[in-house]
Formats: sequence, C-alpha cells, structure tokens
Amino acid sequence: MEQFKGQPRLPKFAVPKRYDIRLKPDLAACKFAGSVAIDLDVVSETKFIVLNAAELSVTGAAVSFTPKASSQVLEPCKVDLIEQDQILVLEFGQTLPIGLGVLAIGFEGTLNDRMKGFYRSKYEHNGEKKNMAKSLAAYIKKHACSNAKTEDLWAALEEGSGEPVNKLMNSWTKQKGYPVVSVSIKDQKLEFEQTQFLSSGSQGDGQWIVPITLCCGSYEARKNFLLQDRSTSINADGAPSWIKISNKVARIAADATPELMDNIKQFFINLFQYSAEKLGWEPKQGESHLDAMLRGEILTALAVFGHEETLKEASRRFNAFLEDRNTPFLPPDTRR
Repeated sequence: MEQFKGQPRLPKFAVPKRYDIRLKPDLAACKFAGSVAIDLDVVSETKFIVLNAAELSVTGAAVSFTPKASSQVLEPCKVDLIEQDQILVLEFGQTLPIGLGVLAIGFEGTLNDRMKGFYRSKYEHNGEKKNMAKSLAAYIKKHACSNAKTEDLWAALEEGSGEPVNKLMNSWTKQKGYPVVSVSIKDQKLEFEQTQFLSSGSQGDGQWIVPITLCCGSYEARKNFLLQDRSTSINADGAPSWIKISNKVARIAADATPELMDNIKQFFINLFQYSAEKLGWEPKQGESHLDAMLRGEILTALAVFGHEETLKEASRRFNAFLEDRNTPFLPPDTRR
C-alpha cells in the first residue's frame, strides 16, 4: 500500500458513479455511525480500491464489494486508513472483475468541533466552551413521539446556553426588517447603536437582540455580548491598533475613513473581477443554473462597489433594453 501514500490524486482504476450515504448521529455522546453504498466502475485490473476518508473507524468485516455481473461478495484482506493522506486503501485477495459493482462500507466516527467533516456545533461564550448538540439531544429525547412547538426548541437551547434564546429568536422571527448596527469610537469606548432597516427606506421602531463578537488588537482576546438595547458602549481596552467587529446575523456598518472605504471597495472589486470575466454578461450554452444565478450576483456586487467598466456596460445594456424589451443584451438573470 506504500505506492498510494503521498499521491496528490486518487488512482483511476476504479471510478465512483453514485454514493448512497446513511448517517446516525448520537448527539449526547458526540459520535456517529454510518454506512455508504458506492456504485463503482472498475475500469482496469486491480486488487485495490482507494477512497478519500478522514477520522473514521473502518474494519474489514464492515466492507464488501459485489460485482453486478455476479452474486459473489468479495471482502478485503486488508483495510488501511492513512490519516496523513486522508485516504482509505482496501486490498482484496483477488483481482476485481472489470465493470460495475457496489462497494459497501460501514464506519464510525466522532462529531468533532473543528468545522471539518461531520461536526457538532460548539462555541465559546465569555471563556466558557458550550456544546449545542447536547441541548438538541435533550430536546429530541424529551419530545420524541409527541408534538412540539418552536418555543420548546428555544427553551431547550436557552436552558443549555444560559442565554435568552426565546427572546432573541422572537426579535428576529416576529418582526419585519433587519437591524443596522453602527459602531463608532469615542473616549476609548466603542459605541454601538442599532436602527431598523426597511427596504422601503423608511425608519422603523424595531429592536433586536444582536449577538456580537469583537477583537481588539488580537484574535486571541475576543469578547462576546448581546446588544439588547438601542445603544450601548463598552471599553475598547486601551488604544488597540485595530478592531474587528462581526456577528452571524446582523449587518454591521462601521464608521471608517474615506481612504479605508476606498481600499475595501477596491479589494472586493479585485476579488470579484476574475469570476465576472469568467462568467461574462451572456448566458453560455450548457451552464448550470448556479452559474446563471452567480452572474447576476457578481455583476451587481461590482456595480455596488463602483466598478467603472461594469457600470458603463450595465448602462449600455439597460439603454438597449429600454429601446427593445426583447433584446438579449439584458438576460433576466442579470436584471435587478
């Protein structure tokens, strides 16, 4: 099996056609079991099958290959999971028959907290690590074979986290619009203020509970808090060289110098330009619906950031559209 180590690509003597994967997570124990049936096309003589795999437990008794041309079930004589290359190598005692077959594998693993593979949701709040999976497991167990309301889930998450989840979620699901959170620095303090954003442009009286994470001069020292009032202020920890503010659900509008904003706009223009040039303005034959959707989003983003060439081309195509509503110059997917 040494010949498969350190290779950048999987060997091509067996080609997967379809995966049928089943997973059974144990949220309380943070583990999972699963099985996969892979429709495999063996295209050249081989005793090996090599697959991508990482952090799984697989035994020879849980693996079999059944050629579709016969009812014979072949079991590997050796199973080797090479962690450094993240591959699973199966060695059989005889050469596999050319053609289609089904490779069946049973496996077990751990729900990790590294945002990798099949992972659990874990977060840190004020220095304390918390695991939402246990709260979900308790919720599922409590309401198994019975009816449950949305508030029952919020209550389970609130009990596990110690945070006002029910009140927080109601602020997001039971009113229209979105919050805009403005941030400014005054007297070594960060001042946060939230207002309601409505697409109509009018002002609203909505108020949200907004989870916010901020880093002052170091990614190692993070603060998490809930913005529950219309405005609040917190200490900026001296005079840090930089401050990063982010969250998962709210739109943050931070006060910045015009020069900094110009640099940010140029950064995103450079980021989107390659995709825009690749996608172009015109639909391409055989492209996926995702490409068609992405074209409109990318061109819109470039226009919003003030990319001069995009704005000129958009204006030209829009004028052509005004003169002839059937013109192909402005496809429906690019209209906003």
